[in-house]
Amino acid sequence: WKGIGGEANLQCLTNLGECYYHGEGVKRDRPEAAKLYRKAAELGYPAAQANLAEMLSTGEGVVKDLDEAAKWFAAGASAGLMEAQFGLGHAYERGEGVPKNLAMAAFWYETAATQGHGHAASALE
Repeated sequence: WKGIGGEANLQCLTNLGECYYHGEGVKRDRPEAAKLYRKAAELGYPAAQANLAEMLSTGEGVVKDLDEAAKWFAAGASAGLMEAQFGLGHAYERGEGVPKNLAMAAFWYETAATQGHGHAASALE
Protein backbone atom coordinates (compact mmCIF):
# COMPACT_ATOMS: atom_id res chain seq x y z
CA TRP A 1 0.00 0.00 0.00
CA LYS A 2 2.98 2.31 0.40
CA GLY A 3 3.50 4.88 -2.30
CA ILE A 4 0.21 4.22 -4.05
CA GLY A 5 -2.43 6.95 -3.89
CA GLY A 6 -6.15 6.92 -4.27
CA GLU A 7 -9.22 5.40 -2.70
CA ALA A 8 -8.18 1.80 -3.38
CA ASN A 9 -5.02 2.41 -1.33
CA LEU A 10 -7.07 3.79 1.55
CA GLN A 11 -9.41 0.82 1.39
CA CYS A 12 -6.37 -1.49 1.54
CA LEU A 13 -5.05 0.35 4.60
CA THR A 14 -8.45 0.03 6.25
CA ASN A 15 -8.75 -3.65 5.34
CA LEU A 16 -5.29 -4.32 6.74
CA GLY A 17 -6.36 -2.49 9.90
CA GLU A 18 -9.36 -4.82 10.14
CA CYS A 19 -7.04 -7.82 9.81
CA TYR A 20 -5.00 -6.58 12.77
CA TYR A 21 -8.13 -5.63 14.70
CA HIS A 22 -9.68 -9.10 14.36
CA GLY A 23 -6.48 -11.15 14.13
CA GLU A 24 -7.29 -12.45 10.65
CA GLY A 25 -4.14 -13.74 8.95
CA VAL A 26 -1.97 -11.83 11.44
CA LYS A 27 -1.61 -11.77 15.19
CA ARG A 28 -4.32 -9.56 16.68
CA ASP A 29 -2.81 -6.15 17.39
CA ARG A 30 -5.33 -3.43 18.20
CA PRO A 31 -2.74 -0.61 18.46
CA GLU A 32 -1.47 -1.49 14.97
CA ALA A 33 -5.06 -1.52 13.69
CA ALA A 34 -5.55 1.97 15.14
CA LYS A 35 -2.38 3.24 13.42
CA LEU A 36 -3.58 1.95 10.06
CA TYR A 37 -7.08 3.32 10.55
CA ARG A 38 -5.64 6.71 11.57
CA LYS A 39 -3.47 6.90 8.45
CA ALA A 40 -6.45 6.23 6.17
CA ALA A 41 -8.76 8.42 8.28
CA GLU A 42 -6.41 11.38 8.04
CA LEU A 43 -6.43 10.95 4.27
CA GLY A 44 -10.23 11.15 4.28
CA TYR A 45 -11.43 7.51 4.10
CA PRO A 46 -14.84 7.34 5.86
CA ALA A 47 -14.71 3.66 6.89
CA ALA A 48 -11.34 4.22 8.57
CA GLN A 49 -12.73 7.33 10.27
CA ALA A 50 -15.61 5.32 11.72
CA ASN A 51 -13.36 2.44 12.79
CA LEU A 52 -10.89 4.78 14.48
CA ALA A 53 -13.74 6.66 16.15
CA GLU A 54 -15.15 3.42 17.54
CA MET A 55 -11.77 2.46 18.98
CA LEU A 56 -11.31 5.91 20.50
CA SER A 57 -14.80 5.82 22.02
CA THR A 58 -14.12 2.52 23.78
CA GLY A 59 -10.41 2.84 24.46
CA GLU A 60 -9.76 -0.45 22.72
CA GLY A 61 -6.14 -0.47 21.54
CA VAL A 62 -5.81 3.29 22.09
CA VAL A 63 -6.20 5.78 24.89
CA LYS A 64 -9.92 6.52 25.22
CA ASP A 65 -10.64 10.00 23.84
CA LEU A 66 -14.32 10.87 23.42
CA ASP A 67 -13.57 14.30 21.92
CA GLU A 68 -11.42 12.82 19.17
CA ALA A 69 -13.90 9.97 18.68
CA ALA A 70 -16.69 12.48 18.08
CA LYS A 71 -14.50 14.35 15.57
CA TRP A 72 -13.92 11.17 13.55
CA PHE A 73 -17.55 10.07 13.82
CA ALA A 74 -18.52 13.51 12.46
CA ALA A 75 -16.09 13.22 9.55
CA GLY A 76 -17.42 9.80 8.57
CA ALA A 77 -21.03 10.85 9.12
CA SER A 78 -20.62 13.90 6.89
CA ALA A 79 -19.25 11.61 4.18
CA GLY A 80 -22.46 9.56 4.37
CA LEU A 81 -21.26 6.45 6.23
CA MET A 82 -24.17 5.05 8.22
CA GLU A 83 -21.95 3.48 10.90
CA ALA A 84 -20.40 6.88 11.60
CA GLN A 85 -23.83 8.53 11.55
CA PHE A 86 -25.01 6.06 14.17
CA GLY A 87 -21.87 6.65 16.24
CA LEU A 88 -22.34 10.40 16.07
CA GLY A 89 -25.98 10.04 17.08
CA HIS A 90 -24.89 7.94 20.04
CA ALA A 91 -22.31 10.58 21.00
CA TYR A 92 -24.96 13.33 20.92
CA GLU A 93 -27.41 11.20 22.86
CA ARG A 94 -24.92 10.63 25.68
CA GLY A 95 -22.96 13.89 25.46
CA GLU A 96 -19.73 12.02 24.72
CA GLY A 97 -17.23 14.32 23.02
CA VAL A 98 -20.00 16.71 22.01
CA PRO A 99 -22.60 18.58 24.05
CA LYS A 100 -25.62 16.39 24.80
CA ASN A 101 -28.24 17.22 22.19
CA LEU A 102 -31.18 14.87 21.71
CA ALA A 103 -32.36 16.68 18.57
CA MET A 104 -28.96 16.13 16.91
CA ALA A 105 -28.93 12.54 18.16
CA ALA A 106 -32.33 11.95 16.54
CA PHE A 107 -31.15 13.61 13.31
CA TRP A 108 -28.11 11.35 12.99
CA TYR A 109 -30.00 8.22 14.05
CA GLU A 110 -32.68 9.02 11.46
CA THR A 111 -30.04 9.62 8.79
CA ALA A 112 -28.40 6.26 9.55
CA ALA A 113 -31.75 4.46 9.79
CA THR A 114 -32.75 5.79 6.36
CA GLN A 115 -29.71 3.96 4.97
CA GLY A 116 -30.72 0.73 6.70
CA HIS A 117 -28.78 0.82 9.97
CA GLY A 118 -30.85 -1.45 12.23
CA HIS A 119 -29.53 -0.19 15.57
CA ALA A 120 -30.22 3.40 14.53
CA ALA A 121 -33.83 2.51 13.77
CA SER A 122 -34.13 0.91 17.22
CA ALA A 123 -32.58 3.97 18.88
CA LEU A 124 -35.38 6.10 17.45
CA GLU A 125 -38.11 4.03 19.14
